[in-house]
Amino acid sequence: MPLYLLTHERELARATNTGQLVLECPNSCRELQVSRILWQRKAPDATLLELAAKNRLWLLYPASGQVPSLSADTPLCWEQHHLVLLDATWQESQKMLRQSPYLQRIPRLSLAAGPSAYQLRRNQQQGALCTAEVVMQLLERAGQKEISAELAQRFAEFNQR
Repeated sequence: MPLYLLTHERELARATNTGQLVLECPNSCRELQVSRILWQRKAPDATLLELAAKNRLWLLYPASGQVPSLSADTPLCWEQHHLVLLDATWQESQKMLRQSPYLQRIPRLSLAAGPSAYQLRRNQQQGALCTAEVVMQLLERAGQKEISAELAQRFAEFNQR
């Protein structure tokens, strides 16, 4: 299942970026085919544009009422669809979404989430997860519990800094 971390440029310099933590975990990257794409407002990534045009791209983003939740029974063919996850602060991710018309047009999925365990940033959105927590849930849903546990251990250590 290809997963694209669409990363805001400011995240590259932040020590609190959990997207980088995911990229440093080789098993999760291999299982979910994780790659990072730098978000650019004026020059959207050609791969994402092509996948969106072919209706093969889904945006993982918190529910807004009518957004389906990603669960074991979600009608999503993992081999044919690609997921994009905004890797940024919540304020930046809202800006990315607002300024990217192609992201506004693609179907959205949300994860049923409890409270986030992420402690390294202020201004967290209630009921929203950080990038690493989303990837852990994706690994669980893909049946990769050991890899999810490995990432969870790395996240726990990272989160205690």
